[in-house]
Amino acid sequence: MGARDRGQQADGVSDAVVNLSSERATIHYDPEIAELKDFINRIDRAGYGVARGEIEILIQRLSDDSDARLIERSLVEIEGVVNANVNPTNGRASIEFIPSVISAADINFDYYTIARFDEFLKAIRIADRECDVSSRFDGTYSENPNVLLGDDTLILWNQSRMAQAYDETAVDALYAQLQSLAIQEGGSLISVEGDASISAAYAAWDADCDSIDKANAVAESIKSAFIDPRAPTYTIIVGSDEMLPFYRVPDETIVGHESGYLADSKIILPTGPDDFDSPLFWSLYNGYILTDSFYADDDPLPWRGRQLFIPDRAIGRLVENPVEIVQTVANYTGLPTNINSCT
Repeated sequence: MGARDRGQQADGVSDAVVNLSSERATIHYDPEIAELKDFINRIDRAGYGVARGEIEILIQRLSDDSDARLIERSLVEIEGVVNANVNPTNGRASIEFIPSVISAADINFDYYTIARFDEFLKAIRIADRECDVSSRFDGTYSENPNVLLGDDTLILWNQSRMAQAYDETAVDALYAQLQSLAIQEGGSLISVEGDASISAAYAAWDADCDSIDKANAVAESIKSAFIDPRAPTYTIIVGSDEMLPFYRVPDETIVGHESGYLADSKIILPTGPDDFDSPLFWSLYNGYILTDSFYADDDPLPWRGRQLFIPDRAIGRLVENPVEIVQTVANYTGLPTNINSCT
């Protein structure tokens, strides 16, 4: 009972119950006033002990001692981790934790990646960051005209946005190549920013580019304005996620969760405020999957409180920069008219 009495005296504790038979203490407290480590220290000083576990993990591609200290500080901020020691020479980290609070399975590294990844990032420097790219896309550009030859093939892009992100000359060259593609296929080439509702959706997203809902609002406005009325057999989206956004759907998996790919995407651990201005960073950070299937599904299936998108028609995306897209399209348009699928 002594451990219980001392636990109740701690500031911020609303209730504490000790079960002597199971040797477990349940403590309800205000995390703004008290921390788990406070209770562990009090219990230790009272002559009792708190069961601890220890694991050793290997951190890949650890660069120097500052990385090791950064990871140590981040680890001990996680609820349930008592102590962490990272050896910068061999990359081994020894972590002491409370098994009843956090399991060893929740502590798993792969180049700054842990299962509770959101806590790790917040512990470092992500708290209160904002994502605003309005200034990146507030310029003007003399747009080339749309090509409207048919609805069977629909090519969508945002040429004004692309011109502000890349070189205007390269974008003009891309327009010429896309124009040739539209003529060859008897389809339509449309720049989406000419629609007022789409332009407004982009502006809202640019000012709050960490918003999943605003990214999806842009995709929804594009689909409503240009795809739904035409129901094209083939839809081609031109540009990266920041040019024409993928639709975001939550990743509900446990193993291989989308947030774990931040390390491989090379946009982890931003070093300054501007480094957070990436919609892709926030999509991965929040654990969302990117999909274009949304654009080609006429009747999504209800699924686990959301929608499951299965394409009803063919859809593809031309990615990377204008120069690379030009080359890809040129390779296609230069092919023979009749292609033998067996050769």
